[in-house]
Amino acid sequence: MRVLNDNVLVEVPMEKKQTASGLYIPETVQEGQVIYGTVIKVGNGRILDNGQRTILNVTEGDTVYFPKFNATKVDIDGKTLYVVPEQQIVLVK
Repeated sequence: MRVLNDNVLVEVPMEKKQTASGLYIPETVQEGQVIYGTVIKVGNGRILDNGQRTILNVTEGDTVYFPKFNATKVDIDGKTLYVVPEQQIVLVK
């Protein structure tokens, strides 16, 4: 599996959001939140107009935070992963 351009593949831990009374909050209601995950793979950078590639600021193993609505959710080998453009990452830990 290869990640293209300036995209980053992120694995987000499965968390069930629950209210104080024990009700589970569906994922659709949680949309728009900033979520975090571990970088699994990174692309090789975006090609600039002059033909050079940009260098990504994240590496495999980094924990990153990003707005969920700016990512593409994919299911690979039974895991839910997110493809995130690097410019959408708001924090690297």
